[in-house]
Amino acid sequence: MEHIENMLEKGIARRSKSPYTSPAFLVGRPGQEPRMVIDYRANNPVADSLSRMFEEPNDSGNAEMKAELQDRDIKCEVCLRAKPARESPKFVWMAPLRVATSNSVVDALNATLFRSFGYPHILVSDNASQLTSKIFEDMCFNNGIKHVTTTPYYPQPSHVEKFHWNLKATLIGFHHVHHKDWDKNLMPLQIAFNSAVHDSHRKTPTSLMLGHDLLSPIKLRWEIRLGTLEDQSDRYIEVEWGEALCQLKKHRARYDAGRYPVSYKVRDKVVYELHNYNKAIDGKTAKFDYRWSAPTIISKFLTPVTVQLMDPVTGLATRRAHVT
Repeated sequence: MEHIENMLEKGIARRSKSPYTSPAFLVGRPGQEPRMVIDYRANNPVADSLSRMFEEPNDSGNAEMKAELQDRDIKCEVCLRAKPARESPKFVWMAPLRVATSNSVVDALNATLFRSFGYPHILVSDNASQLTSKIFEDMCFNNGIKHVTTTPYYPQPSHVEKFHWNLKATLIGFHHVHHKDWDKNLMPLQIAFNSAVHDSHRKTPTSLMLGHDLLSPIKLRWEIRLGTLEDQSDRYIEVEWGEALCQLKKHRARYDAGRYPVSYKVRDKVVYELHNYNKAIDGKTAKFDYRWSAPTIISKFLTPVTVQLMDPVTGLATRRAHVT
């Protein structure tokens, strides 16, 4: 017990109040030394030997054991399952707008999302004129929201585009006869989207966002129960997020298979793809224009795959681009 108290004082170990921890285990993080987490309510010979290993780092046997632990990156499975995943739960909220202006978008956000869930720290959107106008930027500034836009002409990072693809296919099935009634039946569609199990995290968006699944008319009529009260415990959301994180890691590994890390560096000369349009008034055809820009320079990396470009002559920022 004295070894453990010394480790706590030196900051090598920390106490754990989790009722699911073992008496002692190691938590490894990439690029950092593994730290020992101790259940201060119990002690055993394993915890005592681990404490000596960390307290005597100069010993050759202890050094080899620590190196092996770092290579294996030992983690507590319970904590890994309970750790919230920093991924989107793919929860959607639809607000139909027949005329999409900056004022109508702001009013829709205030009447739906902000009223129900409060204001977010960060709001991510594309580069539409309604979302980059002064009215929208003033709304974000007045409410303390950090507005971040995605890379132009690269809609893949936005979850909205994927949802639009599914929504259009659904609207075709519902309103292929009367196209003017496209905004009807949106509420049951929203419930259906949020109650569906997604392939990426194997969970429903409502279970990750709200902690429970939504009731639908068919479940009420057929008396389909969603589970007992024990299933909806305080740790229900944490367990759901933990299991979703494991599925997201598998999904990410399949997506990254065959891809290579970005080899570009700051100050490299690159080109970006041009998106040309037909201009009959100028007598121009898009397929005869240049497909690539003049050489430009990478100013900085905004994300691991997004760069800020600048003019090689003036040094002024020109645009953002996605690395492919």
